[in-house]
Amino acid sequence: MRRMFLVTVALVLAVSCGRTGLEKEVEQSYHRMLDALSAGDGQTVYNLSNNDSRVFLDRLAEALNDMGQSDFSDGADMMGAFLADQDLGRLSRGINSISVQGSTALLVTEGETLRFHLEDGSWRMDIESMLRVGIEEGLEGTGITVDDILDGSIPGSGRGLERVPEGYTVGDGTVPVTLTNNLGNWDVYAVWIDPSSEPQWSIERLGSDYMLGVGQSFTVMVTPGTYDMRVVDEDGDSYHRWDVSIGSGGYQWIITLSDLD
Repeated sequence: MRRMFLVTVALVLAVSCGRTGLEKEVEQSYHRMLDALSAGDGQTVYNLSNNDSRVFLDRLAEALNDMGQSDFSDGADMMGAFLADQDLGRLSRGINSISVQGSTALLVTEGETLRFHLEDGSWRMDIESMLRVGIEEGLEGTGITVDDILDGSIPGSGRGLERVPEGYTVGDGTVPVTLTNNLGNWDVYAVWIDPSSEPQWSIERLGSDYMLGVGQSFTVMVTPGTYDMRVVDEDGDSYHRWDVSIGSGGYQWIITLSDLD
């Protein structure tokens, strides 16, 4: 009986402590990452991330800087600012399994499957996919993707935008919706006009080349119906009008600060 008890204890210890050396290294790297996330330590999170993730963070920081939305020194600086506003320390510390194949490891927790890569003798976590999912969720409904930000093709990025030419008109409808920028000191970088029945914003109407300067107007041709309208200025502030009924006479929106969300 005593021998059976000792064997049972040994088996339990083997399950909890019997990871291979490589698996233990992955586990230790994961817990260091969790500690850094919980502490909001962007530099350590950056250092513990794999090379592709660090490249992604640096590119994202540079893109946001180019859009005038930030002044990050690098991806680590951006990660620190991001952690100050977001709680990424919610990843489970309970590990279900770790599998290692060559220089890649998969760590499975109660709710996540995380990938690690062996680089320069250390296991580094791939956080790019996790960040992409979080950012895409935040961008849902805007028609903008993470890749749009990275490529600088996001409406409102301010890169090389020109004022709309006089008489600028888009759309293939039968009635005009004319928008006039009366915001005083802020240019308009993006405009959406979609049927109110649509669950998400679709085509950005100004396009990737133009902005609507102060005092300027442009026209979107639509079919009669009920529409939601959204405008974003150079500071990223949004202005909306909801459930606008547009008949045969068209519609005019003179955008002012009173329309600010």
